[in-house]
Amino acid sequence: IMPSLVGSEMCIRDRYGRPALAPALVVTRDVFAWPAAEPRSLRPERGARAPDVLACARRLRGGGRWLWLMPTAVAARRASTAMLLFSSATGSFGGAMRGGVEQMDLVGCVILGVIAGVGGGTLRDLLLGVPVYWTYLRVHLYICVACSLATFFLWPHAMRLGVTDTHLAVLYADAAALASGAVVGAHIGHQRTGDPVLTVAIGCVTSLFGGIFVDLFCIAKPRVLHASRSMYATPALAGMLAYVLLIRCALVPQAVVIVLSFVLALGLRALSWTYRLRMPRWTMASTGFRRLAPRDREGPIAMTPGQRLDVQITTRPPSGRT
Repeated sequence: IMPSLVGSEMCIRDRYGRPALAPALVVTRDVFAWPAAEPRSLRPERGARAPDVLACARRLRGGGRWLWLMPTAVAARRASTAMLLFSSATGSFGGAMRGGVEQMDLVGCVILGVIAGVGGGTLRDLLLGVPVYWTYLRVHLYICVACSLATFFLWPHAMRLGVTDTHLAVLYADAAALASGAVVGAHIGHQRTGDPVLTVAIGCVTSLFGGIFVDLFCIAKPRVLHASRSMYATPALAGMLAYVLLIRCALVPQAVVIVLSFVLALGLRALSWTYRLRMPRWTMASTGFRRLAPRDREGPIAMTPGQRLDVQITTRPPSGRT
């Protein structure tokens, strides 16, 4: 990696020309430039780490006052990368498990696992107009395929042992995937746009649309939009808002902001299923409208000639036996 100046900021760029650490260094005095007459031994070698580049800069110019953002940016990038890998793994696990419940075969489960793992990030990169991240970071694609295969073959054995999709470990894994996707999406949105509203919007796309795609492929209502049992999208939104507020305040390092936002989203999701917290919604009594499903109809039923009616009568005697 080699340094390049953008205005008054010194950025470290990767091999694709994108800022790898944003913003890496801020020069507050004596803007640094590479003099052509300096000995080659003082210049950073290709592939040198960020601290080596900073040491060469100080040796070349000296006297410059540098802020402490370089190690913070490195830590923030490492934290976001770890969360993104974890989100891909747990998302593919949930997608493959959903495909198995829907009686899909091996290929269908793997496809749903990949969609759940990288679907939100793919849509995010397409909206931002940048290369899709798993086309050059293929480890995410490999992780999704491997986790989907492992889920397809191992999950039936786990179910025979009494582990279901409502097990506490499964719930925490899903909540961690949701929280990490939201925080990483907000982090990438902040790096790319710098706008608070777009940061939250990009975070929502990253964390929620993978699950929405899976539900649409299974011809089911999107879970994030119909969270009847507990809040699902709200904890992710709270984590993204916390990230934006802490970044705007600039009171703590960026890596700490990522971790705190992740913990907040994860904690709210855990509280939502523990205490059955739900967002307000319309009820049939409040709107004056009652929707009758076929199995919930009461009273006379209008039938057309030739229509078949299946009636199941259940009696419950005083003894409690049916």
